[in-house]
Amino acid sequence: MKPTFISACQLFVFLSLAIAEQDQPPATEAAAGEAEAEVAEPAIDLGAEWLEGYYLNPTPNRFVPQMKAWAEDGTLKNQVAQPALIGFMSQLMRQNRDQILPWTEELNAELTPEDMVVYHTALVFSRTGQADELIKKALGDQWRSFERPSKILELTLNEPPTMNMLWGYFYATGSESAIRRIIHGFRYEDAPLAPEGAKIPEGYQPYYVELPELARSSLWYNMQKQPKVVEILEKFHQRDATLLEAEKRNVYDLLAFHNPEKYPPRKVEEKEEGEAEAAKEG
Repeated sequence: MKPTFISACQLFVFLSLAIAEQDQPPATEAAAGEAEAEVAEPAIDLGAEWLEGYYLNPTPNRFVPQMKAWAEDGTLKNQVAQPALIGFMSQLMRQNRDQILPWTEELNAELTPEDMVVYHTALVFSRTGQADELIKKALGDQWRSFERPSKILELTLNEPPTMNMLWGYFYATGSESAIRRIIHGFRYEDAPLAPEGAKIPEGYQPYYVELPELARSSLWYNMQKQPKVVEILEKFHQRDATLLEAEKRNVYDLLAFHNPEKYPPRKVEEKEEGEAEAAKEG
């Protein structure tokens, strides 16, 4: 069985420390003096906008300076931001495999192991030969028992990091497959709180109950900023025969809210019929 994202992260922390220790020259007083004398580069503004629009205008030369800016402002340690950053970086690495080694060497030399955890986790999810060589060197004999997690597009949605990892994946690639996977969250709209006959603690609510709203709110947010997301949803609405009823209904409702003239909002009767159909499928 593939390790979960959460359990795999325990190894990634170790991996980050191990890679960071490789090929690190000892600090000297002269080097420390030079560092103090350097004028700090200004932090790069609008890092989020750069990330979210990357697939429209790829600029990999900005990656290392942006990583340093994110380290400075605390973004790399922000647990809310980390999953999207991992999804984004993993695909940036796949697109720029010849840069993985120089990126790693420069960032290891300048950022703390704690700040590098996200980067080294992305190395694992990049599934590239260049990243594997770095991981093998860091893990040594442990590489033989190393089991990488699933591909990002195959991660279960029922783990909190997955949805944001998919958005990071999309920002780097513009991938329709990432959006299709996010839409999959609507399948849980009418899911029961527990299997029939199962006893659950009072007040307990499984995470998958939140997935439809997470899918809806994240798609709506990105529709406002990303015309391509609207185009992809329109394409799925018109041509994707694999959409289940709950997925069809929610995709249409998003499009109707975005452009009611082109997609007239469904009437109350239609909504009730759609919900009944979804309940049958469930």
